[in-house]
Amino acid sequence: MCELHLASRGIMRPALLAAFNRGMAHGVIFVVGAGNGGAVTQPMSPGTNPGILVVGSEGRTGAVSPFSTTSIASDITTAQALDASGSEIHLVAPGEEILGGGITEGRWVSDVLQSGTSGASALVAGQLALMKQRWPGATGNQLLFSLLRNAIQPQGTPVWDPRRGFGAVDL
Repeated sequence: MCELHLASRGIMRPALLAAFNRGMAHGVIFVVGAGNGGAVTQPMSPGTNPGILVVGSEGRTGAVSPFSTTSIASDITTAQALDASGSEIHLVAPGEEILGGGITEGRWVSDVLQSGTSGASALVAGQLALMKQRWPGATGNQLLFSLLRNAIQPQGTPVWDPRRGFGAVDL
């Protein structure tokens, strides 16, 4: 069982912390947006919790979105040390001008263009759901490692990068 030890940091209420721990014990992968605070800011909670897949945003050209929170580390060794405390980005996904619903001028409309890491994380969660459907016997860790291993880096190098994590999700 992978437990989150966050009570002392006050990041989560005990009931929410217990729910995360139960989910992780059953192989659930929690996917969250990194936040929209810009480069070199710490991901938002619950992305600051160990065991959470943190997703940033990229635009149509493949460039990391200027609003997307990225890593505070500059190299993989520092990132691994920080990741134990949940302070790192793992992937990027399309997060600019995604068609969705929202409130405009006081009423709900279903064709609003939105940008942010929340939309990017929803795409990654959808990708994981499709993977689970295709390989129902796969564990959460197997799906997660497949997702990270197949991430796309612009130069084709399969290494961690402070702006993109392990790369862009390969939808």
